[in-house]
Amino acid sequence: MQNANTQIIHFFSKGDVINQQVSNLNLIEKLYLVCDTEVELTFINREYFFNFAVNKPSYLEWLLEMTLMNNLNLYNELIKYEFSTENKIVHTLQHLCIKLNTECQNNYLVVPPFINKYKLAKYSNISRTQLDKTLVSLNRKEMIKIENKTFHVIAPL
Repeated sequence: MQNANTQIIHFFSKGDVINQQVSNLNLIEKLYLVCDTEVELTFINREYFFNFAVNKPSYLEWLLEMTLMNNLNLYNELIKYEFSTENKIVHTLQHLCIKLNTECQNNYLVVPPFINKYKLAKYSNISRTQLDKTLVSLNRKEMIKIENKTFHVIAPL
């Protein structure tokens, strides 16, 4: 999801539920759902789902669980704005890697290949110039490694 300034707000991944409120935000808040990979979306009418779920409490439990996960993911997206630039980048990459269950190699999480410097800058809400400077500093501190244009971020403790 990105805003009118093309800042990436949130990455949705396989299994995420996009509530109607989120899909309607583009009308009010000028937020857009942008897909740069192949996706499958299924629209389920809210009233139909609730009518069905009344007879199957497990569906309501699933909806509550998914809503809780959405709120947790949103919290993780918002908390990064309280961090310094370096911590914001590390937190952003760690959160994304954990969410997407990426591989861990020698205590470093492998960042998905669709994340390049351009997207990382948009997702972290910093300029490309600032990103380049910060990546050099993080590389020196061994918090981030870049090998063959692939980012690796130190795994959280």
